[in-house]
Amino acid sequence: MLKTPEVVVMKVKILSLAGILILGSAVAFALQDAPKAAVPPALSQKDSLKEIKSLYKVEYAKASKRSKAAIDAKRSLSRALFDAGFETKDDPAIAYTLLEESRRLATESADVGLALEALSVLIQRFDFNPQEVQLETFGRLASRVKSADDSWVLAQAVSKVIDESIERDDYDSAQKFVKIGVKTAPRSADKALTGAVVAQGKRVKLLGKLYSAVEKRLKKLEGPERDLELGRFYAFSKGDWKTGLPLIEKGDPGALGKLAAADA
Repeated sequence: MLKTPEVVVMKVKILSLAGILILGSAVAFALQDAPKAAVPPALSQKDSLKEIKSLYKVEYAKASKRSKAAIDAKRSLSRALFDAGFETKDDPAIAYTLLEESRRLATESADVGLALEALSVLIQRFDFNPQEVQLETFGRLASRVKSADDSWVLAQAVSKVIDESIERDDYDSAQKFVKIGVKTAPRSADKALTGAVVAQGKRVKLLGKLYSAVEKRLKKLEGPERDLELGRFYAFSKGDWKTGLPLIEKGDPGALGKLAAADA
């Protein structure tokens, strides 16, 4: 039975995303017991990069040219650096620089899957706030990707990070990611995904305003009143009942607190 183009495209999208999710699960399993290493000092990274470029001198030369072949060479070099970085366990400076170079080259050559792989492993293995690197990676990829499938995979990754930012109550960062998602999702030709990202944007905007107002009120509150204010926000505004109900129980000895205790 012949498959329609729509079915084929959807299958490609699902397989692309599945590949990233499977990688993420494998990486998480492999590294779950390993403590994160500190990001190497800038000077160590500089020395490591010099060593890497010397070792991959021919590959860097091919990747530096301005041609379609150079884009393929850059992707090939990115993959080689990723594999080497992933396997390097005894030298954090070399491992970090290999993975970071892989991420940079994959981003420049619009290899969405590989850029996300490298970024994922960096976050798993090294102790740093990833938001700045995520914003750079997603933003640069969004300006480079052309295919609907790459746009779909990227928009899915951005949407996930938006949810993570909401979970941390980091609405300023969430707004920045929303801008990238709103730009990328429509190019995926997936109306449901585009609608979901737009809905995320509206939720981020609303929660950001509410949370800002709550923070101002919290400065004047202490003890149970503070707990109750926070509990109301998490339970009634954010829909985070797991966080909100215990706070309401602590903050209100009356009917609302008892009801929260019964449901907690």
